[in-house]
Amino acid sequence: MKFIKYYIPFLFVMGSLAIILHFFWLPYYIDNELQSSLAHEQEKTRLISDTVLSAMLSGDLAELHTMLDSVVENNVAWNSVILMKVDGTQLYPLFKSVLPPSDTVSIIKYPLIYNEQKLGNIQVQTDIDSLVAPKLQKLQHLELLVLASSFLIMLIGVFLQNKFIHNPLKKLSIASSKIAEGDFMMPLPKTSDTVLTKFVENFNHMRNDLKHRENQIMRQQMIQDSVHNMQSKFLTVQDTGAVYCDMLDTLLELSESHFGLIGEVKYDEKNQPYLKILVMTNIAWDIPSRNMFESVIKGELNFTNIDNLLGQALITGRNVIDNKPEVDLLSLGLSKGHPELKSFAGIPMYNGKQQLTGMVALANAKNGYTDNSISELNIIWNAIGNLIDAFHRKELLSDREAHLRAIVDNAVDGIIVIDSNGTVLTFNPAAEEIFGYNESEVINQCITILMPPMYALHYKEDIATHINNGRLELIGSSKEIKGMRRNGEEFFMEVSVAEVKTGTIRHFTGIVRDISKRKEQESQLLAAQAILSKNNDQLLGLSLRDGLTGIANRRCFDETLDSEIKRATRLGSSLSLIMFDIDHFKLYNDYYGHVEGDNCLTSLANSIADIFKRDGDLLARYGGEEFAVILPMTNNEVATKFAEVVHEKIEMLALPHAKSPTAPHVTVSLGVASLKPNKNTTASELIKLADEALYCAKSEGRNQVYSSNMKLINA
Repeated sequence: MKFIKYYIPFLFVMGSLAIILHFFWLPYYIDNELQSSLAHEQEKTRLISDTVLSAMLSGDLAELHTMLDSVVENNVAWNSVILMKVDGTQLYPLFKSVLPPSDTVSIIKYPLIYNEQKLGNIQVQTDIDSLVAPKLQKLQHLELLVLASSFLIMLIGVFLQNKFIHNPLKKLSIASSKIAEGDFMMPLPKTSDTVLTKFVENFNHMRNDLKHRENQIMRQQMIQDSVHNMQSKFLTVQDTGAVYCDMLDTLLELSESHFGLIGEVKYDEKNQPYLKILVMTNIAWDIPSRNMFESVIKGELNFTNIDNLLGQALITGRNVIDNKPEVDLLSLGLSKGHPELKSFAGIPMYNGKQQLTGMVALANAKNGYTDNSISELNIIWNAIGNLIDAFHRKELLSDREAHLRAIVDNAVDGIIVIDSNGTVLTFNPAAEEIFGYNESEVINQCITILMPPMYALHYKEDIATHINNGRLELIGSSKEIKGMRRNGEEFFMEVSVAEVKTGTIRHFTGIVRDISKRKEQESQLLAAQAILSKNNDQLLGLSLRDGLTGIANRRCFDETLDSEIKRATRLGSSLSLIMFDIDHFKLYNDYYGHVEGDNCLTSLANSIADIFKRDGDLLARYGGEEFAVILPMTNNEVATKFAEVVHEKIEMLALPHAKSPTAPHVTVSLGVASLKPNKNTTASELIKLADEALYCAKSEGRNQVYSSNMKLINA
């Protein structure tokens, strides 16, 4: 159904053409031919009467009969010829014959007068229709041929337009809108048009760039969320082994590795480092390897031999990457039967004081390991190093307060504890780094010193509301709000607040994450999407422009004319239309070639574009060498003056046209039409009036303006 709608206007034109040809033009032509044939037969009758008159005066009846027999024989359309004297005597033929009445027979009488005296009359019965019938048959065949040819051309034209122009433009517009909305999977259309191809290429580059940026942002968000989850589980989960298992699963997923381990760095009595395995992937392949995995669960597996690939990260203190490990697994510190090692990465873990606390080993990544893929996870390595250290300190600290302090001090996110009055009780090192304050500068101060003025004004009111009815917007969920650093800089941060009650004492613990960089990346992505949206608007504008001349195309003309008719109907104002085309443009193309023909069209469009600068005026290429101008709120007199200016300006161009029968240079014929539309007025009515005026300008000799109201303007 969508495809059929493009044919409806053309089918309407074809139907109108068929009706005009069959019911108006053809009967009009037949009537003219009948009148012409009848006049011709009357003239023949007059000529014969002159000859017959001479024979009657001479009294030679034999010559008279011979002559009239010859006339009847040579005029096949004549059914009979009767010659009678004024007294009623029939001289020819000798016998009286009466033809049956017929609608197709015409009777022509002509008097025989000599010296102003009527001697008789001659009467001819002729079948005019038989004379016109051959021409009528040919015209009917021609009518069918014209309709069939026009219909075939219409089918081909609409098919080609839909396939090579409309469909690619529509698909490209839909694709660009989807991309602007963040859908990067929408396929872009293929097209043979040079301009559209360039747009498709630009859109493809921008789409890939946006997709890459969005993937980077999503990747960073995923990494930050993983760190946040690690820290949250550290604070809430009592089972240390479960926390380490979740850490390893997260690392395997982010690095796309098949197996790996996390270990804590310990030192023996000789102060030599070794690795205590905290968690590792279960890749047991025999009884000894299963026993080894069970010892990991019990916390009893230590790797003391570090003179191998696994221990290089501990020895050097730097990342170790090997995407082509040697075949001999024993030289790598691995047991016989160990699964094939295709790639390896060893990453040392440090705490906040740059002390080596642990190590992560990963193996068999999907695409191997690179410095970039490892450094991308730096925030996780730092978090794991701090958490290993915190877990270690947790084991050593028996006092709960000291234990919590270790957690707070080693957290990547800022942790702030306040009482019900808003006084800061705890301010960890990460919070110091985020806000730029030392702990001593914030402790016992009101939390509002970390807030922009607009938040500080409502803080006490929000706290009072929560204490009274138990509702505080930040509690139990993460919110994005603005904080203020020591230097007065405002920044975006993500805050989640938990309330801790001890008897009648209420404390509020907030975890703060600086998300200003993420916000900046999001702003860059939004800016890129805005550019894409702008390009989409440019593409839509391109679909309304003629590719050759740069002015509005037929589609833009049709849409604009419909809207201007509606506007003129609402305002009760006049609307005018000028239609003009280049005289004898086919002869121009045949003589100068199509390239020069295109240059001619472009020159004319550029020369007259400056004439129509009013709001609402539209100059468009209507089709081929024909142009149209829509003039809102313009009566016929003013529109005609505009047409005269166009005519004069094209005359001044003086573009040579050696083959023009009208003038030695390029000329145009213009038709002007105006009306005050009402709710029943259609665009085709105004177009028809302007087209009829243009036809009159051509039929009157071309190179002139013709107004439907004021008739011929200049010749």
